[in-house]
Amino acid sequence: MSIVYKSQTQIIRDDCEFLKPIPRVHQQRLTIQHWQLRDLITCPKTSEEFIYVNQNAVNAYNTRTKATTQLMKDLTFHPTSLTASCGYLAAGGQRSQLMVRQMNSNWFAHTSVGGSINNALCISEHLGGTRLLISNNDETIKVYSLPGLQRLANIQLPTAVNYGGYQKIGTYTATTEASFSEHVSYVNLVDARTFHDRQVIRVAPPGNDEHISGIAMSPDSKVCFVGLENSVLEFDVDTITRRSFPSGSLI
Repeated sequence: MSIVYKSQTQIIRDDCEFLKPIPRVHQQRLTIQHWQLRDLITCPKTSEEFIYVNQNAVNAYNTRTKATTQLMKDLTFHPTSLTASCGYLAAGGQRSQLMVRQMNSNWFAHTSVGGSINNALCISEHLGGTRLLISNNDETIKVYSLPGLQRLANIQLPTAVNYGGYQKIGTYTATTEASFSEHVSYVNLVDARTFHDRQVIRVAPPGNDEHISGIAMSPDSKVCFVGLENSVLEFDVDTITRRSFPSGSLI
């Protein structure tokens, strides 16, 4: 008996407009340490503030007051990964360095998790505790408790992971590798319910390329921040279009 494979064609509509076309520009410098690792901006609390990496420091910028606050300074490494959630801020480095800060206090912890580059970080609540997931270039995801920084698990994978995310529903973890096309000049937003609708935005001026240092949605999904190397673009989400989306369904 022969098996015939029938191709399943994925139809993607590119005529959607999830973001309003004209962004506000914030003159903040973000530094990229590795050509594949572009998760260097986050927006954990409010649409009026984003957190970003600049050299060996991590800063917060308030878009309303235009004030910059140093959250981590004089680090012994230049962060390649950044995350903030559940009251914690974490930054990872090229030689497995890790710095964690509790946002509502002066508590800091610095350690080395072993392996290689800390490609991506993710903080989440799980089983009544706070967990830090570290996607390392040694083909593992290392799971630590917070604030104790006790290693709880070491998940071995068949390849290095450049980004990982944790889904609170069930025990699902999503991981990705890299694509150069997603690092330069263009941002893609997709309807995560069907993956059929997409908006592609060029964030570089005509005739030039811009390296993208990260993308972050505000918690209320009203604003999308796109980090470049010398500025951060603040796009408003089209709230009329967004009515068809549940929270978090724009990726």
